[in-house]
Amino acid sequence: MTSKPSRERGINCTPFYWSCNQRYVLSAYILFIFHIFFKKKTNSKRIERLGYNKIQKRFYSSSARKTLKSPESRPSNYFKRLNFNIKCMSNVLFEWSNYLVFFSPAFFIVPRFNQFNKHNFSSNASLGINLLNPYWLTGFVDAEGSFTVSISKSNRVKVGWTVIPGFKITLHKKDRAILEMIQSFFNGVGNITEHGDNTIHYRIYSIDELYFVIKHFDKYYLITQKRADYELWRRIIEIIKNKEHLTKEGIEKIVAIRASINLGLSPELKIAFPNVSVWNKPKLEVPNNIDPNWMAGLTSGEGCFYVSIVKNSKYNSGFQVRLKFLLAQHARDIELLQKFPEIFGCGSSKLRSNKEAGDFVVSKLHDFNHIIIPFFDKYKIVGEKVKDYEDFKKVLTLINNGAHLTFDGVNIINEIKSGMNKGR
Repeated sequence: MTSKPSRERGINCTPFYWSCNQRYVLSAYILFIFHIFFKKKTNSKRIERLGYNKIQKRFYSSSARKTLKSPESRPSNYFKRLNFNIKCMSNVLFEWSNYLVFFSPAFFIVPRFNQFNKHNFSSNASLGINLLNPYWLTGFVDAEGSFTVSISKSNRVKVGWTVIPGFKITLHKKDRAILEMIQSFFNGVGNITEHGDNTIHYRIYSIDELYFVIKHFDKYYLITQKRADYELWRRIIEIIKNKEHLTKEGIEKIVAIRASINLGLSPELKIAFPNVSVWNKPKLEVPNNIDPNWMAGLTSGEGCFYVSIVKNSKYNSGFQVRLKFLLAQHARDIELLQKFPEIFGCGSSKLRSNKEAGDFVVSKLHDFNHIIIPFFDKYKIVGEKVKDYEDFKKVLTLINNGAHLTFDGVNIINEIKSGMNKGR
């Protein structure tokens, strides 16, 4: 839930989200207040009224606490039960933290930073958008997301195998702001970690936290063939929730489904489960209507605004400047790729020579001026790529004004080009 900062206090009114860690800190703070000022017992019935009716243990009564003042009189599980009680109350307050935030002095004293950590909304706005459109998010995950299932040997469980489903997005570290916005969109769950010098991951592994991912993609469908992976991945999570993964039959069922997700089984799993029957992926049709925000999300991940300068003696400057907009897709999504010219009303789609991927390509100035630029000015690109888009528009303006026909104009365009894409 979001809290509504007061405009009357002169505070910057930007949307605010409590992450899991922030909620537990607030819970600990309120627990401390309860302990100092109230010191009242909280029995199981009160916890039940707050929503935890499955709790089987309860706090000690006042008479019991008196007998437990001396260490000798405490039962062996005293501290274990005490920790349990504190955890129960903390969980209750965690659920109520968004309502209790207004009663916390931190609300009035601490500056109102949002969930984006180092990047506030003003910096994210410069990247193209303040709040993520849900269709944009689906398009971006169609481009960059991955639904994973890790199956590994373990001596801790009777069946001998552990199953860990996950959701992951991997980007260049320059696009950390995108991952922070996505994390905020999913209610602050998951973790953002760096990997190597230039790579950054956003991962969710908790079954409870993956609920936010499932809730989103069950409403805003993936359009690429990645949706088939999602449907199988979701099936595995249902098996885990039903505790079937704790049986041999359940593990074999999960392995059979995992064999059809992404790149299939690892060599280790193929050896361990040689007779597994692979599940067939569901066949998906390309929808007739595609939300333009989905296209903006896909472009934020897979799109490319490209400027090329080649020698050509036909021009007075000695060089020819060419513009291209490319949108890449895996060969398995060729049917979707061939629909892009129809969606935009321009360009063409074709497979690459290696037959493993294809591109939607736009190269005509008329199409840029009247279709592509107006489209992405309305449906925003997010991330570092928006800077490439803005530079691309600068070059297009120079070409429209005839600057590309002069040597000085070509030098200006070349300077802009050198800072785009990998040169940034």
